[in-house]
Amino acid sequence: MTQKIFTEEQYQAIAKVGDKMIKEKNSGLLLNAFTYFENEYQTDDNGFYPSTIDDNQQIMAIINPLTRKWAHDQFVEKEKKYFWTSKKTDNHGKPLRLAKDEDGAIYFIGRGMRLKFTMKIAETEIREWGYNPDMFDKAEAN
Repeated sequence: MTQKIFTEEQYQAIAKVGDKMIKEKNSGLLLNAFTYFENEYQTDDNGFYPSTIDDNQQIMAIINPLTRKWAHDQFVEKEKKYFWTSKKTDNHGKPLRLAKDEDGAIYFIGRGMRLKFTMKIAETEIREWGYNPDMFDKAEAN
């Protein structure tokens, strides 16, 4: 099987199909999943056009809840993490950074507040917390 790399957004769209089919108790899950994915999610916006049997097998591995985590590790590109600095400043004219604690909560912090926080955050995490990435300057983290 050739390795196709999906984006996180494509992976989420495929997983959503699997979840919907399971919720609807669709008995033809294996037979209809690929067609269902094409009809529901194949658009110019997500830029994904499966064309080979390998693509079908990888999509099925993502749809199946038993193989989904493995498929994510195998077929989804690893998202880069960044340091996010607000384009606005605090009351003292200092820029604020976004940081994440051990529980996954994201906070604005000032300089010197690095105690138990990590500064490396992926763009999808920023969006999940309701922030617009365009409000920040980002620097790639190693």
